Amino acid sequence: MSHAARVWSNLSDSEANFFIIDDDASVRVSLGRLLRSAGYRFKAFESAESFLLAHGQDTDGWIIADVHMPGMTGVELMQQVLQTHKSLRVVLITAFDDPDVRLQALEAGVAILLKPFDDSAATLSHRRNSIANNPDGGGRR
Repeated sequence: MSHAARVWSNLSDSEANFFIIDDDASVRVSLGRLLRSAGYRFKAFESAESFLLAHGQDTDGWIIADVHMPGMTGVELMQQVLQTHKSLRVVLITAFDDPDVRLQALEAGVAILLKPFDDSAATLSHRRNSIANNPDGGGRR
């Protein structure tokens, strides 16, 4: 199983909120389509700052954030969210395999995926179906 497939397979809550944070509109659209096709709800944001302005500390769900964005980076967002939003889980995405970023994510217990993703739609749909049959499906922090 690919790394991307393992990350997607850890999605635990079929009612989870997803927050796609990427300055590239095409990534926001394609990830939104992927999540919608698997039956998940999502909101998309073009910056980390716009997400933080829109959502308080009581927000729960999953953040899927690009590493390289103008203003606050995905790594900076990850660090802030892990301190202030205890019920949010983070997945970082990037087109650039940077060992320093990978190490920061690993140390924080955060998954990092390289774009483009592989097998994501099929894995996400399969995971949603298995959650329907087993509501305790794992993947929580």
